[in-house]
Amino acid sequence: MRVLRPAERSGTEDSTESLTKLLEHILKCNNFMFNGEHYMYLQINGTAMGTKMAPSYANIFMGRLERNLLLKAPFRPLSWLRFIDDIEMKWVECRDRLEEFISFANSFHQSIKFTVEISDSENIFLDTTSTLIGGKIEFNLHTKPTDSHLYLMPTSCHPPHTFKGVPKGLATRIRRICSSSALYQKESDLLKSHLCKRGYKANTVQTAIDEMAEHDRQDLLRYKQKDNISRVPLYIGETGDLPRRINNHRSTIKTKKINEPVGEHFNLEGHKWEDMTVVVIDHKPRCMDRYSEKKQGKVLDAQVEVIPS
Repeated sequence: MRVLRPAERSGTEDSTESLTKLLEHILKCNNFMFNGEHYMYLQINGTAMGTKMAPSYANIFMGRLERNLLLKAPFRPLSWLRFIDDIEMKWVECRDRLEEFISFANSFHQSIKFTVEISDSENIFLDTTSTLIGGKIEFNLHTKPTDSHLYLMPTSCHPPHTFKGVPKGLATRIRRICSSSALYQKESDLLKSHLCKRGYKANTVQTAIDEMAEHDRQDLLRYKQKDNISRVPLYIGETGDLPRRINNHRSTIKTKKINEPVGEHFNLEGHKWEDMTVVVIDHKPRCMDRYSEKKQGKVLDAQVEVIPS
């Protein structure tokens, strides 16, 4: 299949029609494996789990449904905030009208049903719990009772920096959510216990917790504008000489070999060699050892000379 560049498209109508056909194919045709054999099934309702299109499709569907629901509802909430399939709603009418609204919402669509948690003392939304105490809203971390805290284990085949990032990322999340130092300390102690059970070193986890405790929560909540730098994902295959491979790419960019993908991308306007980021995905010591032995053997062969007597 040939992919057309924007300049090659005849018009937006053609591209829209093609996109619609592709989406219909993705959403309706599902490939399942059962007993070692593949089967093609037609999706009648909803969408298959796991496809990248599913969240966007669900968002579009729910956006239309909630718009019509709120327009036709006999009573409306003070506020209605939704994130994909989680809804936070504030209600100021009486309890009977709330029950009537919930009943109406659950009968609005034949396959969409809403589970409801009602409270006049706390508000749970996504992974946060907000409580009104002394005229102020206090925020704490919320975890579902079914959460088994199965974090990535250090024995997993990932780069070493990944396992340093897990405790720091989780501690950052807690620091952002918890509105007081006491709540942060309580939740971070639980986090440390969960991570240690998964095989993380206690001192590594504690270092991340202590580091985030020094940060100001308001600063962590403040949106940080990211530099508008476009990077091309680079996958470097098996190589015994990574610096040489990178130097080859640098030469391709600086000599403007635009016939090669790397050279074409980094010679576009607003791009430069310094924008490239290289990450080692996997390291196989045995392969490197064989490469080193082979290289060393060549060097020895060059150095050894048999002198006839």
